[in-house]
Amino acid sequence: MSVKSKTEEEITRPTLSDLLFVSRFARNEDGVFTVFGLIVVLMMVVAGGVALDIMRSEVDRTTVQNTVDRAVLAAASTKQTATPEDVVEAYLRAAGVPKDSVIIDVPTPTTSTGSIELQKTVNVTAKANTIPLFMNVLGTDELTVPVSASAEEVVSELEVSLVVDISGSMRGDKIASLRTEAKKFVAELLKDREDRTTISIVPYNDRVNVGSDLAAYFPLSSEHSFSNCVVFDAADFNTTSLTSGTILERMGHFDRDSGNANAPGLVPDPLCRSDGYGSILAWSNDVTELQGHIDLLGASDWTAMDLGVKWGTLLLDPTTRTQMQAMMAGKKLKLVKDANGDYLDTSNFGRRPYNYTEPGMRKVLVVMTDGRNTTQWDLKDDKKSGPSGVFVYNEFVSPPGLSDSNATTAGDLCADGTGSLYGLVCNGGTFVSATLANSNGNSFFNGRSAYSADYRNIGELLTDFAESVGTLTLTSGGETVSWEDAWWRHSTRGNWTAFDAQGDYNGDGSASMYEARYSTWSEANGKFFISHLDEYWDEPYGGTDAVELTYSELFATMSIKYIDFTLLNGADWDTRDKYYFAWHETHNQTKADTNLSNICAAARQQGVTIYTIAFQAPDDGETAMKDCAGIGNEGYYFDVAGLDIKSAFDDILASLDRLRLID
Repeated sequence: MSVKSKTEEEITRPTLSDLLFVSRFARNEDGVFTVFGLIVVLMMVVAGGVALDIMRSEVDRTTVQNTVDRAVLAAASTKQTATPEDVVEAYLRAAGVPKDSVIIDVPTPTTSTGSIELQKTVNVTAKANTIPLFMNVLGTDELTVPVSASAEEVVSELEVSLVVDISGSMRGDKIASLRTEAKKFVAELLKDREDRTTISIVPYNDRVNVGSDLAAYFPLSSEHSFSNCVVFDAADFNTTSLTSGTILERMGHFDRDSGNANAPGLVPDPLCRSDGYGSILAWSNDVTELQGHIDLLGASDWTAMDLGVKWGTLLLDPTTRTQMQAMMAGKKLKLVKDANGDYLDTSNFGRRPYNYTEPGMRKVLVVMTDGRNTTQWDLKDDKKSGPSGVFVYNEFVSPPGLSDSNATTAGDLCADGTGSLYGLVCNGGTFVSATLANSNGNSFFNGRSAYSADYRNIGELLTDFAESVGTLTLTSGGETVSWEDAWWRHSTRGNWTAFDAQGDYNGDGSASMYEARYSTWSEANGKFFISHLDEYWDEPYGGTDAVELTYSELFATMSIKYIDFTLLNGADWDTRDKYYFAWHETHNQTKADTNLSNICAAARQQGVTIYTIAFQAPDDGETAMKDCAGIGNEGYYFDVAGLDIKSAFDDILASLDRLRLID
C-alpha cells in the first residue's frame, strides 16, 4: 500500500475542523475572570495596606500633636519655673515620643510699657514617624508627618462687671446657687492677679440701689437724699459713657404699696431702699469684700435688666475714671504685697477704667437673669420736688391730767406714784422753780426750751438741775429707764413713752411733745382740708406757723395709701387722686427690652465682651440674653435649665483663660 506524501500547501492549509476549533476557542470565556480577579485582589491588598499605613501614621501624628499641645501650654505658663525645653522634653518622654526631631523655639518674653505686663510664647515643631507595613513594597520606607504647636500667656488688665438678678423669682434654691457660684467665680478671676483685675457687682431687681458709698462720687440730683436709685432716659441707653456735667436723676423716695398705717419716720417700704442692701459694689479686687457682698444678696420685687446693664457698662467706661480715683483715695485696694505680706497701693489702678483702645486691656460684662423685663415705676416729675400743698403744724398736746391752758408746777409733775404725766416718776426732789407752760408751742423748764438744741436729752436737762432734782426715771409698759440713757418721745397717738437714747422717733434725733396737724390745699374747694377735724378752712391749721412740706418730704414720710385713706379720708376725690396717682409707670417690658438691646449694642461697639446667662428664664428672658450677647456671639450665651449655674460660670472662666493655644 503506497502512502502519498502531502504537499506543503496541504500541510499548512487548515481544515474545516481546524477552523471550527479555532472559532470555538475564540468564543470560549472560561477562566478569563480568574485572571482579572487576581489583578483586582492584588490592587485591593495594596490599597488596603496603604490605607492601614496611613491610619497608623495619623494615630501617631495625633499622639504627638496632643502631647506637643499639652507641652507648650505647660511651658508657656508665666508661673512655670522650669525651662520650656525641659517641660516639653518631659511631656514627650512620658508619652514615649522620640525627641530627636523636636525643635523648641522660645521667643524672648516681652514687657510692654502699656498695660500688658508680660507676654510669653513657646513654639514647638516635631515629626511623627511611622514604619509602614505595606507601603515599603512601593518604595516608601518611612512615613513622616510634621507636627507643630504654639501657646502664649498674656498677663493683661481685666475689668469685669457682674450684673446679677435679685428679683423675687430668684427666691429659694436659685439665689442660694447664685451666691455659691458667683463667690467661686470672683475668687477664680482674682486668683494670683489681684493687681491686674477689678470687679464690680451690680445687683438689680426693678431698680438698682447705687448705695450711699458710690452715690457720694456720682452727680445725683438733689430732690432728696433718703435713697440712691437713678432713672435714665431712653437716650442714655445708647451710650456707655457719662457725659461731663450730667446730673443723674434720682428716683423718688416713696412707698406705693404699704397699707394706710403710718409709723413715725421714713416710709417703711420705699421703692428704692434707704439702706445698703442690694447696692452696687464698685471696682473691688478684694475677694473677701466681694464674697461678703454676694453673701448678703436676697430676692424680691420685679425685674429691670436694662438698669443693671446700664450701671454695669457705666462702671467699665473711662468717663467714670474721676469717680473711681476719688473713691480709691479713701480706700486701700488689695494690690501688690510687700515683704510682710501686706497689700500696697499702686498708681496703676488710677488709670481705670481704662480707655477702650488701651493695649492688653479687656473689659468684660457678665449678665445673668432668671426672668423677663417687667414694669418700672417712679414719682411723676411734678411730684418729685417743690411745694406739695400739704401743711403741717406741731400743736402742743397735754398728756392726761394736764390742761392746755394752765401752767403746771414741777410739784405736780413729780407727785408720788402716778403724777400728772402718764408714766413719769420723780424721786428724791422736785423742780423748785420749773414750770410747764403752753407758750408759743414750746415746753419750758426755768424759761428754757426743754427740747431745744441745748436740752434734747433728759440726761443733759437734769445735769443742770442735779442738785435740786435728784433722780428721774421714765416708765413705759412696766419697764423703767433711767435718765442717763432715756429720751422723751411723743407718738402721734398721744401716748407718752420712753425710748432708748439710740432710737430716733422723729428721724432727726429730737423728742416731741406735739401732735402733727395736717392741712391740704383743695383746688376743687379753694380751701384747706383739715385732716384731724375733717373740715375745710380758709387757712391752714396753725395759720402762719404752719409749714408747707415739699413733695419729697411728704412722700418720704407717708405712704401713698396712708395719704389717701387716712390723711385725706373725707376730702374731695380730686384732692385725694392728686396724691394717690402721684406715681406712674416709667417702663414696660417692651421699652425695657429696647433699652437693654441698645445698651448692650453700645457696649459691644466699644469692644466690651458680653457673656449672658439665662437661669431657668422664660422665652422672653432667653431672647433678651441672646440679643445682649449679640449675633455671632452664640458661644457667649449660656442657657441654664436646672440649678447648675456653675457650668455657665466655669465656661466663662475657660473663655477668659489667659493661657491658650494660638494659630
